[in-house]
Amino acid sequence: MKFQRVVTFLMLVAFVLAACSTPATPTAAPVVEPTDAPVAEPTEAEAPAADSDIQIGYVLHGLNNFTQVILQGAQDAGAALGVDV
Repeated sequence: MKFQRVVTFLMLVAFVLAACSTPATPTAAPVVEPTDAPVAEPTEAEAPAADSDIQIGYVLHGLNNFTQVILQGAQDAGAALGVDV
């Protein structure tokens, strides 16, 4: 029993000394030098055709008071954006 206490105490001292022996040194972020590489110009995304109907599927795994509110919000947003939910 006394041997276990001595070993435990020595391990505790070793851990404390190891944790406190070297201070952490902050590391700096790498510096990125500017280059003369060509930069791609942004392009405009194509919008969907005006005559196509957008449909969004919505799956409910159960219908209760909480999911009913979510369903109503999705339907309201679809109506406001002209999308079939």
